[in-house]
Amino acid sequence: MIRNPSGFYRYKNALEEKKIFIIETLRSLRRAESHVWLAIHNCQGPKGALISQARIMELAGIKSRKNVSTAIQSLHARGLLEVVFKGKYRPNGNGNHGLASIYRVYPRPEQRIIEAVQQKKKRRATIKTVKKKPR
Repeated sequence: MIRNPSGFYRYKNALEEKKIFIIETLRSLRRAESHVWLAIHNCQGPKGALISQARIMELAGIKSRKNVSTAIQSLHARGLLEVVFKGKYRPNGNGNHGLASIYRVYPRPEQRIIEAVQQKKKRRATIKTVKKKPR
């Protein structure tokens, strides 16, 4: 008999997600992207993963915040990561204060996220062309 069936099934689902990610998706990612995905996945709860970029740097062994943010943007563009809430930097006399972001990771690319990113790029392109005025 299982003591905590809901916890057991959550654990089993997390292992299945990692297995699918490793078999299908890992070979197409760069090192930083795969480490960021695994770091966020390890912190994921039922509503998403509440984690800061500094914590991702620690877990993934990446040395700069720029590489972490680039990997996050790339994972989002590939449909493997969804940003539920974007954290904010709030300096309070120290560079380490701020709000963490909430992410959801997926073992396979989610088509709806890819389409949303493409629509956002199209909107940005049209805004740039409208703003340009001849002098």
